Amino acid sequence: AATKPLVTLMFDELPTQPVNGLIFRGVTFGFEVEGVSSTDAFYNSGGPTATVVQPPVLEGDARGELTLHFDKPTNVLRFGVVLSCPECSLRPGFFVELLSPGGRSRGIIAVDTTSTPASRFGWAEGQFSYQGAALGTAVITFNSTFHPEPSFLRFALDNLTFKRIK
Repeated sequence: AATKPLVTLMFDELPTQPVNGLIFRGVTFGFEVEGVSSTDAFYNSGGPTATVVQPPVLEGDARGELTLHFDKPTNVLRFGVVLSCPECSLRPGFFVELLSPGGRSRGIIAVDTTSTPASRFGWAEGQFSYQGAALGTAVITFNSTFHPEPSFLRFALDNLTFKRIK
């Protein structure tokens, strides 16, 4: 059988729009804040330039939960995240829960973020990379304890890469 190619979303493929309920290239996006569906996460949004993200990005409220549901199982998942936490490191910066195609949790992976000179504002950035057993869904939550004012709690996600295995 031929090897399936990697799919990478650069977040410039569609006009700017909320991601909650968006279906594109085999991914259904969901976004909630405090358990309620939210339109405060946008595909093709402006964002910071850093090592792991470059505008346009998927950008939103860091108090939220971003869900990526794949129409075909994937065994590769990679993306970069930046949090609007100037000159700080967060341990962890975000969490990724991996779910099997049947919906069973394969565990939660914590990812640290660090401030880097590549980020214009010194924002905290981290890279997630997974290769392993088949996944059907990934649920991403962010450490939103870095600022007391909710309007300053933002994330940017970019270079979403996955590989369909069926």
